Amino acid sequence: AFKTPMRAARGFVMLTPPSSQGRVFMREGQPYRFVGMNMWAGMHLVHEGGRAKLVRELDRLQSMGVRSLRVLASGEGPDDSPWRLLPTLQPKMHMYSEPLARGLDYLLAELAVRDMTATLVLNNQWSWSGGQAAYLAWATGSENIPFPAPAGSATVDSFLRFSAGFYTDARAVAASHWLISFLTRRMNSVSNVKYADDPTIMAWEMCNEPRAVGGPLEREAYRLWVAQTAALLKALAPKQLVTIGSEGMTPIPQYIGTDFAADHSSLHIDFATVHIRPEVWSWYDPVVGNEEELEQAIRMSQQYLANHAMIARRLGKPLVLQELALSRDGGAFIATAPTTSRDRYFDALLRSVHESAEVAGAQLWAWAGEGRPKEAGVHWVLGDELIGDPPQERQGHYSIFDTDVTTVATIAKWSTRFHEYT
Repeated sequence: AFKTPMRAARGFVMLTPPSSQGRVFMREGQPYRFVGMNMWAGMHLVHEGGRAKLVRELDRLQSMGVRSLRVLASGEGPDDSPWRLLPTLQPKMHMYSEPLARGLDYLLAELAVRDMTATLVLNNQWSWSGGQAAYLAWATGSENIPFPAPAGSATVDSFLRFSAGFYTDARAVAASHWLISFLTRRMNSVSNVKYADDPTIMAWEMCNEPRAVGGPLEREAYRLWVAQTAALLKALAPKQLVTIGSEGMTPIPQYIGTDFAADHSSLHIDFATVHIRPEVWSWYDPVVGNEEELEQAIRMSQQYLANHAMIARRLGKPLVLQELALSRDGGAFIATAPTTSRDRYFDALLRSVHESAEVAGAQLWAWAGEGRPKEAGVHWVLGDELIGDPPQERQGHYSIFDTDVTTVATIAKWSTRFHEYT
């Protein structure tokens, strides 16, 4: 049976006043720290499997002590684009899907019942939800987005340079701001609470991993976009927090064109974020997967987190480890493969978060729950279950399944320790 979303959410997650000790998250007078989860397809689960499936997944996460979810609140068409999460929230510019929006309504209402919060992601650097490239294509009338393989023949660099054109096109930026206005003013069809007045929404995230690949023009335009978009969110939803969605400096800071400290210094940005991907950054090879490889991944990840925590402290703002991911042992994709290395990695990094005064929480990548890939290790297509891996990633790569007993136990252990702060 469904839970009936009746109880209103608790108070807003807020920042403490500035002090020499920095600022921390508070909720109803108590420190707010959390172990959270990425469940980016939350609003789609209602569309895919009905409300009952979403309820089961939220019940599982609640039983683990998960307090906060990072979920997608966007998605741009057209729906026949490759590597696209379907259905899209915006199949066309300035047009939205009411059924999918109602899925987001229901997700937020169910989170309120469980006293959980959400970070809503409003845009995407990557193509799997449309994002910046889709907005630019709409604005320019282009039908030639340079998708990388296997969807197309372009390089990742070519795609990123195309996507960064979003910042320099006022029409594309304005189209993305339309969604912000739509969502912040939306009245939840389940709870009858306006989104901008809903304490369940801890934060609005401007974009998933925005980069400014290109030259001085793109970088200047990127910083203007940060300033304007953050100011818009604060004007429309002043009770809720705002963050950029940054992955941090990455090992290639000159290439990605962002400036972690400068970007997060705006008064309209409430907290900073980092993402850590040891495999993507060649810190860990799961096929080798020996003790030396794992220790290297842990050591370099902890240093990356510490470096950003130091900057966050200078800024006087909390830091959230927003994505933390490691594949299964041996790089396997099947749900029955062991997770020994991942469990040790999660345990070590969650310990680092717990011990840091600057890092307020962590959100693991990514919850699949009861979902299973139709075929492990291949790319998602319409009709497949949505799990923890977006369409452009091989299915099963980073997914955390409900049968990953030791991973679930690790998460529950650290959730309990984080709760001791409140």
